[in-house]
Amino acid sequence: MKTIESLLSEVSYYKDQVIRQRAEIDNYVKAKEREVKNIQEYANRDLIKGLLPILDSIDSALLNEPDSKVAGVVRGQILKILSQYGFKPIEAKGMKFDPYFHEAISVTENGDDGMIVEEIQKGYMLKDNVIRTSKVIVGKR
Repeated sequence: MKTIESLLSEVSYYKDQVIRQRAEIDNYVKAKEREVKNIQEYANRDLIKGLLPILDSIDSALLNEPDSKVAGVVRGQILKILSQYGFKPIEAKGMKFDPYFHEAISVTENGDDGMIVEEIQKGYMLKDNVIRTSKVIVGKR
């Protein structure tokens, strides 16, 4: 027959096991939630990258017809919707060249050294990740 002390020890052991199992389950659930979030973010990124040529076409249309209200409104609506997911354009013109955000496709003697003189193609970020660098012309003296 077991003594009270051995029974209390056994209860304590099983209680500890239950606590550990619960912690293990909680950790598993949190890991799966992170995994689902990562999958959603990658899916969003791929979808948004697929929309970039459409934004480029709208930007091109606006360059050719700057007074086109329809193109401007459509571009604004697309950017507003995408911004809800952390999408934002990269600032380029007039900024200091940063290879993380910008890709120099040409250098010109016009403008200050290391400063972006012109943006050829817009770059974009999704949250803290660059999904496309800005294609730029950089000043060099």
